Amino acid sequence: MSSTNKTTNYELPQFISTDKPTWLGDFNGSMQTIDIQMKANADAAAAAATTANAAATQTDRTQAEANIASLQAGLLDVQTALQKIRVYDGDFITGTVAGNAYHTVNITLPASYQTILAVIPFGYDPSADWSTRLVFDQAQTTGAVRFRAIGATNQYYSLKYKVIYTVA
Repeated sequence: MSSTNKTTNYELPQFISTDKPTWLGDFNGSMQTIDIQMKANADAAAAAATTANAAATQTDRTQAEANIASLQAGLLDVQTALQKIRVYDGDFITGTVAGNAYHTVNITLPASYQTILAVIPFGYDPSADWSTRLVFDQAQTTGAVRFRAIGATNQYYSLKYKVIYTVA
């Protein structure tokens, strides 16, 4: 005899004291119902995981594309900035230290000159007395670079320099 009552969702047998359950009917039927529903649940969970992974992959791809676009824009900014950098090759300057006096060198930069980034000394004359130190004034005015020789009075110096600057 089958069960008198059934569960709400899957109609599995619920027995009362007077019911006489059978293994082949009640038990096997219930196990088949449970097995079918568990398989359906597993398939639904796998499909949901696949959908979630696809959404996450798309989100990752969208974020990666946004990151790439940002990097490309930054690279373009760097390339644009690098295209504005110029180098002026200065001639040899020589002089004799007179206390902390400035040695001003007038240079011709293009009209599009914007900012002097650095003045770099090189090509030192080995006959110069390098107990004297040349300091490049960072408060340059347009078209002039000032050098200040610091050391004992009447010491000789000689060097070449490069001016690194930007144009508009």
